[in-house]
Amino acid sequence: WEQLAPAFPDLKVVNRGIAGDTSRGVLFRFREDVLSLEPQVVVLLVGINDLSNQAAAETVAQNVKAITEMGWQASSNLPVIIFKVMPVGVDQPEVNGQVRALNVLMEQWAAREWRVTICDTWKIFTNANLAADKQDFPDLLHPNEQGYAKLAKALRPMLRDVLALRGARGQEHRKQQ
Repeated sequence: WEQLAPAFPDLKVVNRGIAGDTSRGVLFRFREDVLSLEPQVVVLLVGINDLSNQAAAETVAQNVKAITEMGWQASSNLPVIIFKVMPVGVDQPEVNGQVRALNVLMEQWAAREWRVTICDTWKIFTNANLAADKQDFPDLLHPNEQGYAKLAKALRPMLRDVLALRGARGQEHRKQQ
């Protein structure tokens, strides 16, 4: 997300995404690359590279859960926003089927975790053929400027809400001490 900072001018944001990375790679480097920065919120967009390389949806979901739990070991009330994995081209129905399976697993797990918010990017970007559109994904995998604008629009209110909630919980905790 090359234009991440301009999309969120009122926040200090750091992009730790690496093109082609997998959930296993994120898990390996998460502590050093992300948690060492002591973030107030973590946003995860991970999984499509795993699925494109025939990883099982269950394995990816377990990695996302492990990444998130590592964050909670560093800060017990760290909010995590997880983007659902977005669709790929209509010519990859098996990958899109795995994407849907992974999204369901993450949604089911997140429903039991108060610190997790799911951003339904599948719904935002899926066309009538249950695939990505060239208008948002010219290569049917990576968002273009218009696609990133849609991501930012969906993410802004979620960030506002989780940061406000985190601030309220911090004040409540200080009052109790």
